[in-house]
Amino acid sequence: MRLGPANAATEIAEHVATLAPGERIVLPAGSDGDPTILLCGSYSFGADGSNSLLHGLRDLLHIPAGPIGSGPLAAAVQLLGGEADRTEPGSALVIDRLVGLLFVYALRAWLSQHGDAGNHSWFGALQNPAVGPAVQAVHDNPAYAWTVEALAQRSGLSRAAFARRFNQAVGEPPLAYVTRWRMTVAASLLESGERIGEVASKVGYDNEFAFAKAFKRVRGVSPGAHRRRYER
Repeated sequence: MRLGPANAATEIAEHVATLAPGERIVLPAGSDGDPTILLCGSYSFGADGSNSLLHGLRDLLHIPAGPIGSGPLAAAVQLLGGEADRTEPGSALVIDRLVGLLFVYALRAWLSQHGDAGNHSWFGALQNPAVGPAVQAVHDNPAYAWTVEALAQRSGLSRAAFARRFNQAVGEPPLAYVTRWRMTVAASLLESGERIGEVASKVGYDNEFAFAKAFKRVRGVSPGAHRRRYER
C-alpha cells in the first residue's frame, strides 16, 4: 500500500506497519502476506470543468479509514464492493447510484475532519453559519430575484457584513455565485433535454437572450450547443 512518495504500509497481525525509506519487512517463507483489495472508480463531470461541487476543493482528498468507522461512508464502500463482485441483472445501475452516494459521503467525511479547509466550495459554505442559510436559499430557489439585501436577511447580517463574509467563505461575491449556481442548474436541465426558453424561466430569466448571454459567459458555450452535446 503506497502512502506517499517514499512510504509504504503492510498489515502484520492486524496492525498496520509503516515503512520509511530504506526499511524492509521480512515475511515467512512461502507467505505473501494478506491480500490487499483496492476498489477503484471514477465520477465524471461536464467537459467544461466548471462544476460548482468541486470549486475550491483540493486536488487530492485523503480520508483515513479509522475515523469513518461504521458510518454511511463505510457502508457505501461495503455495498459498492459487494455489488462489483456480482454479475446479477441491474448491477450496473446499482453501482452507478452507489458511486454517487459514495462521492457525497466522501465529501461530507472529509469536510467534517478538515473544518474550514473546504473554503471556497459551496459544500463548505453550506456548513458556514454566517452564509450557509443564504447559500441553501439560492439552491432551493434559483429562480428567485435574489439581491444582496435579501440574502443578508437570510443570514441575519447587515448587507456589508454579509457581502464580506460571503466573499471570504465562497471566494466570489454573492450575486456572482447566484449566477454561477443558476447556470449549473440550467446546464443540468439542458442535458435532460428541456427547451431553452423553459430552462431560462426556471433559473430566473424572463428574457431568453439574456439567459443565453449569461450561460455562455459562465459556461463557455451557448445553451443550444450545450444541449446538443447530450442529445441521443
